[in-house]
Amino acid sequence: MLLNMTRRDELLESIFENRAHSLSAVYGDWLSSSRRFTKFSEDYQTKIRKKIRLAAESEIGSDLHLEFETAFLMLREDALTVEYEPEHRQAGRSADFAVTFTSSMRFMVEVTRLHVTDSMAHGRIRDRLLDTICGKLGQLKSSSANIVVIGVDAESLTQAALASTLKTLQQRAEQNDKDVVQKHGYKNRSDFFDHYRRLSAVMVRGVPLQGKAGCEFCENTLTKYPLPSKIKTTLIRSHQLQ
Repeated sequence: MLLNMTRRDELLESIFENRAHSLSAVYGDWLSSSRRFTKFSEDYQTKIRKKIRLAAESEIGSDLHLEFETAFLMLREDALTVEYEPEHRQAGRSADFAVTFTSSMRFMVEVTRLHVTDSMAHGRIRDRLLDTICGKLGQLKSSSANIVVIGVDAESLTQAALASTLKTLQQRAEQNDKDVVQKHGYKNRSDFFDHYRRLSAVMVRGVPLQGKAGCEFCENTLTKYPLPSKIKTTLIRSHQLQ
């Protein structure tokens, strides 16, 4: 065991305020197995405690699990340094994490959950994925690379399906489709693409994480901020089960 049990238990009590939560057991496992995640939790325990306190129990069991698990997985890679809600604003939305690769590049990571079922038609899942991506563009920083991580409850989407969804999204926006542009609050097609070009890549993973593949990763061909191949490789590797 990597972490002193007393230190682990004290940190858990501080974060969860000595109350029973569905996330506390797995969070304790993450602390026990990762000194880097423990340091992250100590540094940001006030923010983490507040997030858990304000979240509904259903969110703790799903959305927050995914959010903190993403931090835990990225911190398995020594080349990645993770900051939690670095630009959190009271009157606006921002990304969940700022991540630095070695000392060469800093990028933003936004995490979200796509609630679907295996019984849904593939077209319906694609539409939900498209809406999820559109809904997150407003949180992307205009001056840096941005990655959206999407956890999917049902069978994981293939890389080809993910690429097809992004292509469909681009085509519909070019046609000024109101269900893509106006529905998500963009003034016009130009405003949509101003936000869309901030998106560097989308990473889709199963919930729970399954298999050696871990995730599907698709880069945005229109982005202003393409990711170096080393960052892409590191992020994919962080989500592979060992």
